[in-house]
Amino acid sequence: MIKNIKSISAKSGKRYFEGLTEKFLVNNKNTALVTTVPEAGLSEKQAAEQKKYLTDLKASMSQQQIDAIVNETKTYNEWNSREDNKDVVKSIQAVNISDLPEEVKNYNIKETKSEGVRLISAEANVGETESTSLYFDTSSVPVDKLHYLNFYTELLGNLDTKKSDKAELGNLKTRYINGVSFNLSIIPDKTYTKYSPVLSVSWTGIIGDYDKQLEVVKDIILNTQISKSTDILNIVKSRISEMKTQYTSNPLSIQLVRSRSYFNEGYNYLNYTSAIDYYNFLTKLENKLSENPKEVLKELDNVKALVTNKKNLIVTFTGNKNSISKFENSIKKFIVGIPSKDIVKQDYSKLPKPAKSEGISVDGSVQYNMLYAPYEQMGAVFSGKYIPIGSVINENYITPKIRFGYGAYDNIVEFSDEGFILASYRDPNIKETFEVYNGLPEFIKNINLTQEQLDSYILKSFSNYTVPTGEISGANTAISYYLMGIKSEDILKILKEIKSVTVKDVKDTATMIENMLKNGAYSTAGSKDKLNENKELYENIIALEQGQDSTITRGQFFELVLAGAPNPLEIAKQQGLITSDKKGNYHENRKLTREELAVFIWKIAALSGVQLPAATPEISDTNSVASWARNAVNALVGFEVIKLDDKGNFNPKGEVTSDFVMTVLNNLNQKLTAK
Repeated sequence: MIKNIKSISAKSGKRYFEGLTEKFLVNNKNTALVTTVPEAGLSEKQAAEQKKYLTDLKASMSQQQIDAIVNETKTYNEWNSREDNKDVVKSIQAVNISDLPEEVKNYNIKETKSEGVRLISAEANVGETESTSLYFDTSSVPVDKLHYLNFYTELLGNLDTKKSDKAELGNLKTRYINGVSFNLSIIPDKTYTKYSPVLSVSWTGIIGDYDKQLEVVKDIILNTQISKSTDILNIVKSRISEMKTQYTSNPLSIQLVRSRSYFNEGYNYLNYTSAIDYYNFLTKLENKLSENPKEVLKELDNVKALVTNKKNLIVTFTGNKNSISKFENSIKKFIVGIPSKDIVKQDYSKLPKPAKSEGISVDGSVQYNMLYAPYEQMGAVFSGKYIPIGSVINENYITPKIRFGYGAYDNIVEFSDEGFILASYRDPNIKETFEVYNGLPEFIKNINLTQEQLDSYILKSFSNYTVPTGEISGANTAISYYLMGIKSEDILKILKEIKSVTVKDVKDTATMIENMLKNGAYSTAGSKDKLNENKELYENIIALEQGQDSTITRGQFFELVLAGAPNPLEIAKQQGLITSDKKGNYHENRKLTREELAVFIWKIAALSGVQLPAATPEISDTNSVASWARNAVNALVGFEVIKLDDKGNFNPKGEVTSDFVMTVLNNLNQKLTAK
């Protein structure tokens, strides 16, 4: 792949791509334009034509011909509905349980130290590709500054540095560390009872660019300029909108971390620093940045000083043998210049925890239900045996009951290495779903399952657990296990346990599930009305706090929807998403109106290959819509992406908030997903 990329790169300066475009697109006369036009009643018309055709065909046939077709159909139906011969099925099974190989790929993991920094590498057959992660110890950040810590993490790579403005930095990131991530995370031990809080920086690149990669990363870590409150305020607004959309469209990830955090301090740290408590912090920070920006900038600088520290720093690297040598030489130069300060560890054990059973009010008409318990609460310890048992439960009880029976879009049944999860996705119900969960122990006790049937679940589970992950992913996982203290023997033990599960083991899990129902954490994210109808199920019902939702400009719209892209307004101009007037002005600082929003989203959809259907909805103030915006407004209103007010008005000149923009984009996404 790298060879081909280099070959194409060498041709790119010789109008290679322009030549392809001219030859095969611009000057190609063998083209066709196909247009499909919706026609009301077309399906019924075609059905009538089909019926007439079949009636005429039957009339033209003799009784003998008709009888022959009937007999052939009867014979086929008898063949198709016959019981399969179990011996035939068994004879074509390629693998038996005893044949499943119990093996784990071992990577050569090496650890050294330089200036007290742990350097950990895993040798992998990855050619010139490499993967690097930095883990900065954040345990010195006081409890009341943790939300500032997470926000500081999100600023990294998105502000000017001493060497580059954010547009130049965006190009450098794309060129050298494409896909780089800055996250607040934890490194747990293998029992998940202890953890180390870290700021992680991870990226993948080409070893030939490694020194430049480290130069860009070091510039971001040491030299990010926390000085422009306007840029920081825009990032706050963007994150509030992104998080609200996430909670609305897929709150399961939030529920999962909150459910786990009730029982586990590491997850409680993540929950407090990056979930709903963090969202509520951002809504307050938005006001603070408007009223007292200097105080906010000072807090962020203080956090930066605490975490820009090579004390307890861990650096991990995946690459081939030659790449590891390059890493070891280059990373020692990278470490020089990073401050080293003593760390005073803070006590995070008293962070507030969510209720054991809670409802989370979000915009939407469907629910997301979850029940979770760690093994300790179920009176058990993790075993690989539970993995195929989870498949048995899912396919024979949960899916038939909740998905097929009650109409949920999907469900989750998962025995992980630290607990058991039951969840429903886009579920019309609450009480009915939890009643299904309550019936699970009885189902398990009375399950009619043979060992032969169970073996099919074992085969599938073993296959899923051992699916190849690729060299980089496999080596990075091996490093993660190394940091957690998980050894190859631990993985081999799980494989043996998957293979050894019996019908008795399945039935024995009934007691575990009874303990889960008694001791587990319950949660539902859904509509406020539905939660209130079932309020007896919850200790507490919470909602996201609403921050200051001020109107946005035309330029801020593209900063919002293209967040993370280098210089989003320039991208919008280049793609023709925003156009200038006759004098060349783009009016990016003018307040965005509803009709302009419709046009922008219409164009973005078209650029993404989505042609919204033409429509002529009844809009009371349609004459107030500018002629250049009418098609876009009609399409988005007709597609029910933008709603009219109670009087049927669109209010085309009305100004737009960031919250409204994210609601419209979420509506469009849901409509397209449904289609």
